[in-house]
Amino acid sequence: MTYFTQLYKSLDLNSPPLSGQVGSTPVLLNACLVDGYSGSVSITGITKSSNVATATVSSADGLKLKTGHVLTISGVTGGDASLYNGTFTITVASTTTFTYTMAGTPSANAPAGTFAGSLKLPITSITRGGTGNLTAFLTMSVNNTTLTTGTYVTIEGCSSTGAAQYNGTFKITVTGANTFTYQMVSDPGADATVTGASYYKAGLQWSRPFSAGTNSQTYLSQTTVGAFGESYTPRYLQIIDNAATAGLGKECQLYGAELMTADQVDTNRFPTSSQLANGLCFRKSTTADSTQRTWTVVGDEKTFSVYNWTADASNNVFCGFGFGYFISTKAGDAYNTFVAGHSVFNSNSGGHGFFSMGWLVNSAGTGGFYIARSFTQAGGPIASGLSGAATGSAALVISGAGQNFITLPNSSDNGYYVQPLFIQDGTGTLRGRLPGHYGSLQQSSLGHYDTLTNIVGLPDITLTAINISSGNLPGLMLVDTFGPWT
Repeated sequence: MTYFTQLYKSLDLNSPPLSGQVGSTPVLLNACLVDGYSGSVSITGITKSSNVATATVSSADGLKLKTGHVLTISGVTGGDASLYNGTFTITVASTTTFTYTMAGTPSANAPAGTFAGSLKLPITSITRGGTGNLTAFLTMSVNNTTLTTGTYVTIEGCSSTGAAQYNGTFKITVTGANTFTYQMVSDPGADATVTGASYYKAGLQWSRPFSAGTNSQTYLSQTTVGAFGESYTPRYLQIIDNAATAGLGKECQLYGAELMTADQVDTNRFPTSSQLANGLCFRKSTTADSTQRTWTVVGDEKTFSVYNWTADASNNVFCGFGFGYFISTKAGDAYNTFVAGHSVFNSNSGGHGFFSMGWLVNSAGTGGFYIARSFTQAGGPIASGLSGAATGSAALVISGAGQNFITLPNSSDNGYYVQPLFIQDGTGTLRGRLPGHYGSLQQSSLGHYDTLTNIVGLPDITLTAINISSGNLPGLMLVDTFGPWT
């Protein structure tokens, strides 16, 4: 099992879109949690106007695409196949069509048939070198300036000698706009044969055990032991994005469950239907349409959080949700799984848990944050909250916001101070803390995705700032995007 922490952004090349359309949340989670940025589409026809091709896909496949995606098209036959097939940057024209510019003008529309489109990015070459010939030097066929050092990518399709060493998921070092390196476990013996080879940003290695069409999906962590040997009992996350609630496509439903045997067939869900009839809510957008929203996902093999700008307000109100493992204060805790989101549907505020607008809560049970069971391991789910960065007088204080009265930097030592996010359950028990997430104890001027090092008490950790907000109160979340988390 490979353990890694990964940051995903809507700015990444070939990242999935998120919008107020039904089904867009599973598209996002399928990419970030499971598949990586490796989506494929089935093209049912291609027509041409001069050298511009218009391709038709299903509405489900259309959800996966956005303008700027790099798509490799294959399967067109006939005399003009070399013009229609290839790797292109696409423009989304409608929910079921996209266009691309060919190198020349075909004599006719593409012949009838079904063609393939792949978001996996082609590779020009991979050579070996470095100490023991363990360094792979990869050249991309399309510049990808969104890749950063420390990103994990999956290499596929290398053949001939040493293919097993070249293929796999690796942490990369970016060396240029179209080059990066990675370390192999043994000398492959020769440079790679890359005909048909590709790469893509890797997913977090979660599984998707159940689904009911494209709009209802179940997710599950695939590991029971973490990077530092910590044990964990994986629990299920159910996502329902079918416009069944008052907010229609602007929001989706979600809840956790101890056990599931099929999509939406669960045992001991959290929160229960009596606690919240529709579960929790993830607000995607202020409009129920295809307008794409800015989003961020960060996670590892056991825990993840999602942040997005819904456009409900002009000051970048970031909503979101989170799910997964937390570090428990109870030895042998079998129910140390949380789920967080909105408890109020069809609203951009109210009933929010931690991740819905970044609030750091100093009292439990305010809504929107649930643990599978209490520390006694008996009974049902328990409403909980977060304690952290609560330096203001209000019950709800946002990390890095104006209610944090400690100066930045701290006057006595010019230091930057952060605080772990502790989980407090409804009994008043300190149950644990979230891995990888920190609150700022100071009013911060860090920008979105700025990095912070040399933190007091965390000398070897780099934290990335994610802008969060509620109403007119901006703040930030600080997340370890390099890991591993524990």
